[in-house]
Amino acid sequence: MKPLSSQVNMEKADLLPFIQSCDPYSVLSHHELETIHSKSKILVFEKGKSIYLPGHPSDQVYLVHSGSIRIATLMESGKEFTSSLYHVGETFGELSMAGEMARVEMAVAYERSVLISLKTDLLSEPLKQNPLFTLGIMRLIGTRRCESENRLLQFFYAPVHSRLAKVLIHFATKQAKSPAAPPSSIQLRLTHEILASLAGTTRETTTMILNRFQKLGIIHKSKGNIHIKDLQSLKTLSLSQSSPKEPKEPEKTLTLTHAA
Repeated sequence: MKPLSSQVNMEKADLLPFIQSCDPYSVLSHHELETIHSKSKILVFEKGKSIYLPGHPSDQVYLVHSGSIRIATLMESGKEFTSSLYHVGETFGELSMAGEMARVEMAVAYERSVLISLKTDLLSEPLKQNPLFTLGIMRLIGTRRCESENRLLQFFYAPVHSRLAKVLIHFATKQAKSPAAPPSSIQLRLTHEILASLAGTTRETTTMILNRFQKLGIIHKSKGNIHIKDLQSLKTLSLSQSSPKEPKEPEKTLTLTHAA
């Protein structure tokens, strides 16, 4: 972990309104926010650096200020299975507030990221005193669990193209709600490898299906980014059991000339 840059230190003044703009902290009182702000820490992680690993103490909650964080499970084979990706304004590590003593998953910086670190003990008082905050944390944990269970069911019953479409829709919806969301087009920074892990398939299959989506005019790929051009068609594909067919190329007309 590298020392804080002067730019990050300058952003410290904007920390309080940023926290207040994010769920579930928006329901906290001014006094509660001031207390959290005074004791919070800003941490900077370069791309690929781990925030925590399985077995590490589960005593902090993190809020993404910039960048994105990948949550993964380490398999016995040594391979990492990516389960989630969190962006600006999102909280992760929330199970520390639900009794988790040691981390089960690993959290890694997907890109250079700035995080706001909050000690679990720091949030215990608002959990006791503020019912709306408690409800927000319960909803957060419940939503994450439902997402995990739905993803598991999709692995068994949904075709690959449907699972991949659902992953893209999921991140497009999250981006639209983000405080840092752009005003118009939806652009996702997702590698084929990460998408494959999230959809439970291979990188080769993911590339093939994304190419098919692009030929249908639903997405556009460029320099590691995926632009969602037709969200409605993507939603339709996510519910379809039939694999999308590539558009037919126009038939070439053969002109015959007769010799004089």
